[in-house]
Parts: sequence; C-alpha cells; structure tokens
Amino acid sequence: MPVGHVFQVLIHSTWGDPFYCGFNGIELYDETGTQIPIDQIYAVPDSVNVLNQGDLTPQDVRTPDKLINGINNDNTAHNSWLAPILPNQTTRVYVVFDEPMTVSLIQFYNYTKTPSRGVKEFGVMVDDLVVFHGILSNTSHKPQNVIFTDANLSNTTLDFVKPCEVEQDVQLTNEKRLIKPFSKSPETKSYDVRPVTSIVQK
Repeated sequence: MPVGHVFQVLIHSTWGDPFYCGFNGIELYDETGTQIPIDQIYAVPDSVNVLNQGDLTPQDVRTPDKLINGINNDNTAHNSWLAPILPNQTTRVYVVFDEPMTVSLIQFYNYTKTPSRGVKEFGVMVDDLVVFHGILSNTSHKPQNVIFTDANLSNTTLDFVKPCEVEQDVQLTNEKRLIKPFSKSPETKSYDVRPVTSIVQK
C-alpha cells in the first residue's frame, strides 16, 4: 500500500469535452478501511474561476473544497469541482497530509452534471511516484475504486477501476530525418473558442 504526504491525481483526458474536466468527490481510506479526514486539497488550475480573474463575474461554486464535503451525488454540480483544461498543462488535484499516510483505497465520484466533462484517463502519484494509471467510467453515479491492498475482496460489490497501459508518442526517422510524425494525443483545440460555464451561489 502506498505511504506518503502528497497524493496527486493527474487528469490526462475527459470523456469528450476538450475545455473542462471535473469530479464530484474524492475519498481516501487507510489500511483498516476507515475513511481518512482530508483537510488540505488543492488543484492546478484551481477551478473555472481562474478564467475570470480581475473581472466582476460572480465566483463559480465548483471549487476544490467541494471534493471533500461528502456530497458526491449532486447532479446540480453545486457540490462538485470543475477546472479548465489549459494548453500544455496537466490538470492535477493534490491531497496533502502533514504526516505520512497509508492509503488502501481511493474512491472517485466522476463529474455527472455534464458527463463529457468527467475524467477518463488519469494517474495517481504518491510523493512524485506513479502508483496507478487507469480509466474511469462516465456512466456511474456510484464511487469507482482504486485499490492498493491484497485483501480478498471477492465478495464485495465495489466497482473497481482497471489499470491500463501507458501509451507513448512515436516518432519515425530515417537517417536522422523525420519520416512521419505520429501521436495518440488528442487533436489540439482552439482555446479562444472555449464555451462559458458558470454556477454561482443561489
């Protein structure tokens, strides 16, 4: 089971939206199966509010603190987190502990208000070491679980996230000349045409 101070979730893709990604909630459990209280959670970029800095637009309520407020099945998105996807930057969520923490299970509640903005491919790092890489579903309102223990869970009803292979970009050369660029990365989008999104406090 991973032990560390900083648990990172790296978001590599969504279920179709090229501009925004989000979660409804994240929960961590220790080696006894007890939920771990989380006091420090951050995201980079922080939330959709980074797009409105310096203007008088009301602040969007979908901020990182909503990931740990315990309300994970709210389809209104008032209790979720949403961030912009920025060019040449991996969106990350950080859970930070003051002391080393052992984690046996992470539960992810994917973004449900707009399923295409839910996280698809993601990774988990603990103190800068990769411990998991997988794909989340965008159709489940139930938590999806990444498990780090060898305990027998054959009788459980938990939905598990299956790990996946990491794909790499390939470059073909002939006598040091580039022959054919090839990439499995998604097509670059124009961020100048990003759609506006806003949920403010009622």
